[in-house]
Amino acid sequence: MLLKPIVIKKKGTGVWKPSRVEITEGFICHVKIAGEIKPSLERRRSKLATYGLTLQPTPILVGEDFASLEKCYVAVDDVFYEVPTPLKAVDVAFSIIHALNACYPSEAEQVWLIIQRCVYELTTPYDKKIIGVNTLVADINNFE
Repeated sequence: MLLKPIVIKKKGTGVWKPSRVEITEGFICHVKIAGEIKPSLERRRSKLATYGLTLQPTPILVGEDFASLEKCYVAVDDVFYEVPTPLKAVDVAFSIIHALNACYPSEAEQVWLIIQRCVYELTTPYDKKIIGVNTLVADINNFE
């Protein structure tokens, strides 16, 4: 991963520096069987709550590995929308986040901002100014 983990300020005192695994899980939840979805999301929800954060719309992939996915969903609170592909799951999650004026998952905010700026070519007044994201987006745009 090209981006460094960011420090997330915790309500009150202290900070949280998500690991690379937490960043990945903040972007896409991958479980091997459908029965693992709710426990996995509940673990994330509990961890986020300790930092005063909430679970945001999340793409979910079900399958032994990425080459043999069985189902794809987008979770919004306790509602699951089935979608045909992982790409569609990311697209629907992105669209829901923007339609609801929600925040990106804090631990994967950089990934979502890069997708927003490079794939959707969208900027908003609410975008955080993150040097690593701005540099990578500029490099990608110059490459084209």
